[in-house]
Amino acid sequence: MSVKTFADTNIHVYAHSGSANPSDQKKKETALRYLDDCLLVVSTQVLREFTSVMLGKGKRTADETELLVEDIIEISEIIVDEDLSLVRKAFKVHRKYGYSYYDSLIISSALVADCKLLLSEDMQNEQIIEGTLKIVNPFR
Repeated sequence: MSVKTFADTNIHVYAHSGSANPSDQKKKETALRYLDDCLLVVSTQVLREFTSVMLGKGKRTADETELLVEDIIEISEIIVDEDLSLVRKAFKVHRKYGYSYYDSLIISSALVADCKLLLSEDMQNEQIIEGTLKIVNPFR
C-alpha cells in the first residue's frame, strides 16, 4: 500500500534531471522509484523552488518548466498552499527542531497534510517529527 509522502524540491529536481552524470542518473532512478510508489504530496513552496531551479541551473525553457510543473501537479494527491497557520506552524517547528525556516515550512506542510514520510536529502535522515512524520533521505 502506498504511503502519503511529501517530496522536497530536490527529489523532484533529480527526478526531472537531464544530466548524463552517472551519480545524477542513479539519483534520478531512485527519485522516480520513490515518486512512483507513494501518494504524493507537494506544496506551493516546492513548486516555486522547482521552477526556479529548472529555469536556472536546470537550463529548461519556461515552456518546458511549465510542463514539468503541470506533471507534478497532475500526479500529486495533495498540494499544500501556504497560509498564515502554516507560517505560524513553521516557526514552532523551527524553534523545536532547529531546521531553517524554509525547511520548517516543508516539514509543516508535510505535517498539515498528515504525511508519514518526508523525502529530502537536506534534512536529518530517519528523524521522526512530532511522532508521526519520518524524514528519509532516499539517496543514502
